[in-house]
Amino acid sequence: MSANVGLAIQCVGIVLLALLSLSMRGSIKSPSLTCWTSAWIALSLALVSLFAGFHLAPEQKLFYSIYFFGEYAFGLMFISGCRYHATGVRPTRRCASMLIPAALLAVALPYLSADFNDLFTVQAAVMAVLFATSFIVLRPALRRTKGSLGLRVMAAALILLTIDFLHYVPVFGARKGLWGIIVPLSYLQYTSIFDLTLEILLGFGTMMVL
Repeated sequence: MSANVGLAIQCVGIVLLALLSLSMRGSIKSPSLTCWTSAWIALSLALVSLFAGFHLAPEQKLFYSIYFFGEYAFGLMFISGCRYHATGVRPTRRCASMLIPAALLAVALPYLSADFNDLFTVQAAVMAVLFATSFIVLRPALRRTKGSLGLRVMAAALILLTIDFLHYVPVFGARKGLWGIIVPLSYLQYTSIFDLTLEILLGFGTMMVL
């Protein structure tokens, strides 16, 4: 299976998850659900942009920037949803202002290297921080409810996603022998499937909670 096929499968999976989350808004009124739904929509747009960037060379940097910003927006909105669910604090303008440095980084990042895999090493580190932050802000709810099943699923998914994206930093660095080892390219082709599996687990965790 090629990396493009894996990415296409991930795109379809996340779009379906976003649509399912949208459909729940008709029966469940919750600021957390609003934030999480917006997060899945942002991630859907990010992945579609990345797929387009891989196939439209003249506009590659533009689509990469949209991809990076979409993933940052996903992470920040997911944090906001977890924060509201755990503490009842609604998203503020200060939270929204975090999108400004995210946008600046997203615009600048594609110009740092012509190799997307080098850019993804930075992206993976940033996403690991965002997933870890989501877990941290969710912890009061875990303690308060003594760990409901849905929250335990969410927490497990956030921890696994943090580890998953952290491990991409040495893995993608090692693809050229940076650490004295070379990771087989066949392993890198399945990263989208790894991500999708854990993201679906996270998505169903949020639905169980709601």
